[in-house]
Amino acid sequence: GPFIVESGAAALARIPLFSKISSKYLKLLALKSRRLDFKPGDDLIKLGTQGQFAYVILEGEVDVIIGSGKGEKKIGKRGKNMLIGELSLLSDTLTTATVRAATDVSALRIDKHVFLQLMESDSLVASQVAGWVSDRLVSSMELLNKNT
Repeated sequence: GPFIVESGAAALARIPLFSKISSKYLKLLALKSRRLDFKPGDDLIKLGTQGQFAYVILEGEVDVIIGSGKGEKKIGKRGKNMLIGELSLLSDTLTTATVRAATDVSALRIDKHVFLQLMESDSLVASQVAGWVSDRLVSSMELLNKNT
């Protein structure tokens, strides 16, 4: 309903990646995103899968985990108003971590295709996203190198 769109757009506006995008586009993105609830232990993203979605955490906390099975290692937490899985929106690489609900989590799921359409329809959005991504890639590479 309209409430989800307004609150979804407001949540998106707090994310650095989306902060410079006009509210018209953010409402469109929110409209086409789904609000989902997860229980502790549910995976939002699984390591080594083809990512189709990113998530904005509206409530709760998630753990970021590398490795699998007995080799799992928590390398971080993400919480309210944080974006996860954003590299899946922008590339076809396999996901580099598992993201698992640590608490009850409410999240807005952003579909890759919707996001790409948004970038195609607004070159300003595309250039801002590109700049943000290169910064983000550098910092996630540094994090991975620290943890390997």
